[in-house]
Amino acid sequence: FRRVLFRSSRSNATNYVLDGAQNNDVYSNAPSLLPNPDALQEFSVQTNNFSAEFGRQSGGVVNAITKSGTNTFGGTFSGYFRDDAFKSADFVQKRVLPYQDQQISGTFGGPIVRNRAHFFGNYEYEREPQTYSFSSPYPSFNVDLIGTRVETKGGGRIDFQFNPQIHMTVRGNTSLNDMPYDSRYTGGSNKHPSSAIKTDRHSNDLRSEEHTSE
Repeated sequence: FRRVLFRSSRSNATNYVLDGAQNNDVYSNAPSLLPNPDALQEFSVQTNNFSAEFGRQSGGVVNAITKSGTNTFGGTFSGYFRDDAFKSADFVQKRVLPYQDQQISGTFGGPIVRNRAHFFGNYEYEREPQTYSFSSPYPSFNVDLIGTRVETKGGGRIDFQFNPQIHMTVRGNTSLNDMPYDSRYTGGSNKHPSSAIKTDRHSNDLRSEEHTSE
């Protein structure tokens, strides 16, 4: 998930929770990890009247739970593709801007020891060649910048059921978003091509949780 806004609040006023733990970037309060959609078991969005456990922010709460393995081996494979052959002309540039998007995703899980230990893993790769155009009053500055954004995500979890009362989860996730041109500083009518900057976003997370019930 990307940033979510509630009731005209600021984009950094939303609390993101993943598998019961905080998932907020300490710098911008955007989601620290963007999990593979195929790895999500469920998610909920709360806009108000949430309990104290979901405090911390003045906006809403986005709470996501990742999938775990079962006693049966299984997985998924999916792809998503876009091409500028199916795009209409840009409203400002009056032409079709070169663009593509190729995305593949896979998951797999199953038992390590039936009824006792299970695993689940996921991976996603996205390649997005795109074009940033400029429309300033100075035609000599209105060039196209073409770059390819590459994003990879991966993660896994192992669940242990020691007895009916004690359950333990070990989960790890990693993501990399390599942007040759940051859209916040590239393209449009009020920017110069020299303002374009490269941005890389890395995120790694390893957690262990134990749940005990009576």
